[in-house]
Amino acid sequence: MPARVLAVCFALVGFTGSALVGLIAGNDPSTILIRSIFVMFGCWLVGRLCGAVSMVSVREYLSQHQEDHPMPGDVENTSPSRDDNSDVTVEPA
Repeated sequence: MPARVLAVCFALVGFTGSALVGLIAGNDPSTILIRSIFVMFGCWLVGRLCGAVSMVSVREYLSQHQEDHPMPGDVENTSPSRDDNSDVTVEPA
């Protein structure tokens, strides 16, 4: 989902920037709209790619961090195991 949100943000910024530049340049409204739609689509693709790459890198980082720093409740019993033959009996003196 964050990849799609990033892609939409890229697309809207691209569309707005292209429309403003077209208005400043004095282009016809139909030319501005057509070019802005193409720019919006291109920016959406770039945003989708950036979002996908960032999601993969964050997932890899989090999984590696969780492996390196486990939570205390997630760790299994780390006490040394006792062998059946290691029972020590103390005889009364």
